[in-house]
Amino acid sequence: MKSPIRRFLFTALVIAFVAIIGIGTASAYTGTYNRWSAVNFAHNNCWNYDLPGSSYFKDNGGDCTNFVSRCLYAGGWPQVSTNSNPALRWYYNSMSSRAPSWTGVIPFREFVIGSKRGTEYVFSKGSYTLPTSVPIQDGDIIQMDWTNDGHWDHSTIVTNLACQIDPPYNSMIWVTAHSDSHYDYSLKDCLQNNPNVRFRVLLLKDTYSF
Repeated sequence: MKSPIRRFLFTALVIAFVAIIGIGTASAYTGTYNRWSAVNFAHNNCWNYDLPGSSYFKDNGGDCTNFVSRCLYAGGWPQVSTNSNPALRWYYNSMSSRAPSWTGVIPFREFVIGSKRGTEYVFSKGSYTLPTSVPIQDGDIIQMDWTNDGHWDHSTIVTNLACQIDPPYNSMIWVTAHSDSHYDYSLKDCLQNNPNVRFRVLLLKDTYSF
């Protein structure tokens, strides 16, 4: 039979081991999103289709979200290639080695929400502004459903914001995008040119765990 001292030491070792294992399996990394680096990349590469470290997606589909992903990568988002859940991977190595979320409008949204790097707000139908209660910032992501059929088609990055001078003081929004290239394109103009379009915003966190 073990002595009380030996039992105490054994219990203490077990507790210490469990604590070490817990530390090793916990989310040990914190990321920080540099919005201004992402916006600067968007502005500097709006007309550039030979993006650093990227294939030529304009003729291969998915270029709009590829552009957004490149902006976020420039803003410090680390790529994720090893998560056991495929929906929580976001990475690009080559045309044949990349996560669907890197270039797909819907998979990108699923990654942002599933990884808790951001939250979502869907605009009212026919609206191109946001109430001041929605904390949109430069570097957030606007996605579009061109025909309001529930299938989201396009990703853009917010690169300019303003507030209406008159009540209700809603946020006015400009975005930059690829395919086709748009530099500080207002959602107001987008809605006027595409009357059926619906917008949603992915509100990205400044810090997050991964």
